[in-house]
Amino acid sequence: MEKLLKPEAWHPEIDIKEYRFDNGLTLLVLPEHRLPIVSFQVHYAVGSRNERLGITGISHLFEHMMFRGSKELGPEEFSQVIQAKGGEVNAFTTSDNTSYYENLPAAHLELAVRLEAERLVQLRLTQDNFATEREVVRRHLL
Repeated sequence: MEKLLKPEAWHPEIDIKEYRFDNGLTLLVLPEHRLPIVSFQVHYAVGSRNERLGITGISHLFEHMMFRGSKELGPEEFSQVIQAKGGEVNAFTTSDNTSYYENLPAAHLELAVRLEAERLVQLRLTQDNFATEREVVRRHLL
């Protein structure tokens, strides 16, 4: 039987490029040129551990709100644009973070970046969207 590697002895040969910006953003890039696809991911260090009594579920709720439109995009249009380019989009929330990702042809990386920036800066938060998504998340938690 092979001896298991101890985590401290594991040094994979992965050439991850790390960039840190003055605004706190960290960008990690792992070039992989064998396939003409890209996985663009955005991870926010906010999850259920950041919640307190009275606002439990807010991280998951906000994850849903990010798909409800922005100044330039209507509800669910973010996903429709990515899918029209042959991609897929999804998100998830854990106790430690809320993450969004798009897997799409590499030629459309700039589109994914632009759409993520649009919804981050210009998110459309309305009472109707909030009420609808609150009910969706509440049913999911039951």
